[in-house]
Amino acid sequence: MIGWIDFIFLALEIAIPFIILFSMPSFWIREKSYNEPPLIFPTNQWAVVLSDGTNEFFDTSITALSLLHPMGGVSSFVSEGVFDENQDNRIDYLNIDARTCVPVPPVTPWMSATFVYYPKLQFINNVKLSTDVAVVMSYQGNGATAVTTEGQIEFTSLKPLPLYTHFNNTPFINTSASITTNLLSPEYVQNRLATDPVSAQFVPTSTPLITHTTTPTSCFTFRATVHISPLKIYYTPGFWETMKHAWIDFFAVFCLCYLILNRIEQYIFDHQLLSTMVRDEELPSAMAQVHATSFTSYVQAVEHPHHL
Repeated sequence: MIGWIDFIFLALEIAIPFIILFSMPSFWIREKSYNEPPLIFPTNQWAVVLSDGTNEFFDTSITALSLLHPMGGVSSFVSEGVFDENQDNRIDYLNIDARTCVPVPPVTPWMSATFVYYPKLQFINNVKLSTDVAVVMSYQGNGATAVTTEGQIEFTSLKPLPLYTHFNNTPFINTSASITTNLLSPEYVQNRLATDPVSAQFVPTSTPLITHTTTPTSCFTFRATVHISPLKIYYTPGFWETMKHAWIDFFAVFCLCYLILNRIEQYIFDHQLLSTMVRDEELPSAMAQVHATSFTSYVQAVEHPHHL
């Protein structure tokens, strides 16, 4: 019977630490993070919408969108400057300069203007991922000719990403799906950023500089400096990475449980809370007639048989 009791206490010494630690975030690491500088690729995919409050003018480099909107003589010049300051073969920042002109100046100054640009972002280390970056510059007011802004790219994911798997997010302008006229609306962009499994967007770090005017002009200019710094990626660690940290917590709790349960086990036998018997065949011949009723008496009988 002593063997069964020892087995039960040993099982408890192992099981109790798992039960205690299972629900603790510090034991089962469900997510971790690391920083990685992304790869950015200019795509020359952009679209612009200007409005004077009465008429709306549209231009784009995306064929699927241009088929929906008559250009009406609108022309745009967009330049994408890439800079690698530390010579690590990764773009450190982008300079975007876009100028859109209409054939005839509007009746009133420009009341609203929106420019959307979609470079490609990639991670290539632990998490393999590719997604569009939503670079959106917009203006609404009483008249302007230019918007200048500066900011950085921010990356978010709705849940931790699996390691060593390839993930390609759906492009913002998905030419394989139905193209609608609301693809450039702020509501569409914000909805995509909120619902996509992963998303990357341009976030201004300072107040945009607006060049105001009270005179109607035929052109509007967008300028943006997009800084690209290492981004934090949340991922789900694998089994071995989890156990590498978990065993330390388990060992600490196991030692505490072992000391407590060992005391309890000894107390049970010493105070004869359980009736136990030593089988005759397990004792030397000189002790065949001895029956131990406590843990202490059993140990004494084994260690000092000549006292019998």
